[in-house]
Amino acid sequence: MEEVLQSPEVGGAEVYADSAYRSNAQEESLLASGHTSQIHEKGARNRRLTDAQTSSNKEKSRVHARVEHVFGSMTNELGGITIRTIGHGRAKVQIGLLNLVYNIKRVATFIRKGYFSFDRVIASEMA
Repeated sequence: MEEVLQSPEVGGAEVYADSAYRSNAQEESLLASGHTSQIHEKGARNRRLTDAQTSSNKEKSRVHARVEHVFGSMTNELGGITIRTIGHGRAKVQIGLLNLVYNIKRVATFIRKGYFSFDRVIASEMA
């Protein structure tokens, strides 16, 4: 996982992931790179999670679920997140447009559900 992470100053120090990514080598790698592990704890058949571990996983899931819902929405409703461009600049534009469409869709949902009022602004006629 370390190869794809940005430095903590740029991308943030906390790393959230499923329990499938938890290993001693992974934890050491994150610690060495200056990141803070927020990877879920694993349980096993003969070793159940403690109440503290369960509570910790629940807190981690709040952030994890918010991010996963964004990617799920992009994958299922916006045609996927596969970027097929030549060049870094074009890929950045495509990702930016995908994020813009997601955010517009989300604002439209907020308006439709009445979470905040939205008055249409009509430009005054040019004299």
